[in-house]
Amino acid sequence: MKIAWLCPYPVPFLGNLLEWKVRRTGAHPCSWIMNLSKALVQISDVELHLLTLNPWINRTQVVEKDGMVIHVIKSGIPFLHKGWPSQVPFDTISGYRLESRKICRELARINPDMVHAHGVEREYALAAMRSKYPYLISIQGIVEEFDKTDPSLHFKLMKPREKQTVKKGRYFTCRTHFDTGFVRRLNPDAKIFDIPEAMNPVFWEGQWADSTEPRVLFVGGGAPRKGLHELIEAMGVVIKQFPDASIDAVGGFSAERQRQLQQMADERGVKIRFHGFQTSEKIAELHRQCSLFVLCSSNENSPNTLAEAMVSGMPVVSYNVGGVSSMLKDGESGILIQPHDIEALASAVVELLIDKEKAKKMGAAAADFARPRNHPDHVAEETVKAYEFILKNR
Repeated sequence: MKIAWLCPYPVPFLGNLLEWKVRRTGAHPCSWIMNLSKALVQISDVELHLLTLNPWINRTQVVEKDGMVIHVIKSGIPFLHKGWPSQVPFDTISGYRLESRKICRELARINPDMVHAHGVEREYALAAMRSKYPYLISIQGIVEEFDKTDPSLHFKLMKPREKQTVKKGRYFTCRTHFDTGFVRRLNPDAKIFDIPEAMNPVFWEGQWADSTEPRVLFVGGGAPRKGLHELIEAMGVVIKQFPDASIDAVGGFSAERQRQLQQMADERGVKIRFHGFQTSEKIAELHRQCSLFVLCSSNENSPNTLAEAMVSGMPVVSYNVGGVSSMLKDGESGILIQPHDIEALASAVVELLIDKEKAKKMGAAAADFARPRNHPDHVAEETVKAYEFILKNR
């Protein structure tokens, strides 16, 4: 079975395997792509080709890594070796026609049995729909919802593409009631496969044990919708009972955003450590060093950071947004609170810092749910079943 994935990939990780025009080192790890692809190629009858766009290489190139064939397609502004600027997002305005044509040409060279696109709002899904091959589309986030919490020109331009894709598609993978409901509202006749994301096996290597220090872990980023500023505000209340309580913040932050958040923490007497982007191994280590995990986003579907913490057996406090309640059962495998309720957030953190036994039981219940559900081998098996169904019914 020859499968072509259309998806983001951390191209700088390929290093000297590629010829670069502009060499970059940093990249989003795209863990949901990496974890499942590595598990999928272990299935003997799957030949996996992964197609991704990148503006920094000097030409389209094909390399092999981790048992798969990776097609890095030259994209962005011709001759300048840059992506399209957010101020003039020509790719989005044009409906990703240039990028999707490039992807379709590469697909014709591969001639796969089927195509699997990751994300509904950009060129990967549109290219899958414009190709001649059977295709499956995996929902990631929902731009329509992002635009409610972080309105921007970019999101406004992407929303019609997202709606077009969902309305016209036939097969989708969803992970929660939230994305399932979104697809059902726009396309009641779509076939939906319930397939969660695959977590890195490193999170199975050790079970959480309570930290000797009251450390709260945040894994997200600097975007306002991720809510670190709200956690800092809540921790200003928590330190009245736990003066040594602190925040470990993992994720990408601009220098200005980090300065603002640090100033906010300093004003409230809250200790905060910024770790930047980290590997899964480092995040797993932080799981074992911290007392609990907090998710305080305004908008999520099924956040990988939450699933990772659950697999590790961490006690979790989360805003009840998006599809989170499909993952956590309030009072059993975590504590769910209403978004932006700072007092409730502080109270929940204090509760788990005080009641160690309750924290331990909740973490164990979270692990019991997430470990079988999010194991890469299980997710790969379910994904292959979806491929087989689609190919049988094409």
